Amino acid sequence: MGVITLTSDMGLKDHYVASVKGAILTQFPEAVIFDITHNIEPFDILHASFVLRNCWQDFPAGTVHMVCVDDFSSPKPRFLGAKHKGQFFIASDCGILNLIIREQPDQLVEIAISQESEDAVFVAKDIFAKAAAFLARGGTMEFLGQPTSEMVTRGTLAPTTFEREISGSFVHIDSYGNAISNIDRHLFSLIGKNRPFRIIFSKGEFEITQISNAYNEVPTGEKVALFGGSGFLEIAVNQGTAQTGGGASQLFGIKKGNSITIEFEDVTNR
Repeated sequence: MGVITLTSDMGLKDHYVASVKGAILTQFPEAVIFDITHNIEPFDILHASFVLRNCWQDFPAGTVHMVCVDDFSSPKPRFLGAKHKGQFFIASDCGILNLIIREQPDQLVEIAISQESEDAVFVAKDIFAKAAAFLARGGTMEFLGQPTSEMVTRGTLAPTTFEREISGSFVHIDSYGNAISNIDRHLFSLIGKNRPFRIIFSKGEFEITQISNAYNEVPTGEKVALFGGSGFLEIAVNQGTAQTGGGASQLFGIKKGNSITIEFEDVTNR
């Protein structure tokens, strides 16, 4: 059994995803194709990397992850195959692999493009599908392309820290309207040192003074702060959903890129 996952910005209203799946099955009829999401914001490699970074390690060894999102920042595209911790990745060389894996892959190759694919417009179908099917049916990286150590790297905006403050930003709004920040549990503990604090967001209009372990530790409809499954601090509303207009992003006007600040008390003056 060869598992191939798809992460794309193609949506489901058109024929694109079906064409890619058909191309995979033509090459490898026994492939198990798993849709991670096709609702990535168009050309948004930060969104795509956030989603895949939080789930790729949940798949079995040997899984091939096709990342069909590109910001087209390079005038001369390269396509990469990577193997890392027993799993494979197929993506454009636009910095997205670096954002997903966050370190140099165990193996990295520049995918060899056949003559008939040189002018391919539909890269996911004409190049990625063939490469993914080849790996899923047992092919090796050595026959996928030439080894390389070079790939585009992209940095992400890291929180700013002070003695009594962490200043971060919201990097993702999920389908429930939960606003996920770039502040992780380790940084919170490192700077906070068990001091009382307040979390400030929406231009200072709202604040929360405790971290919960679950959404339902506050009454239904109340705001809550917690470290979610991704390990990052998020602002949510217990049983609030984006579909009903009751998610945190809707209720508090939070958008991706907005700031979030944690201020810690100066306990030395007590």
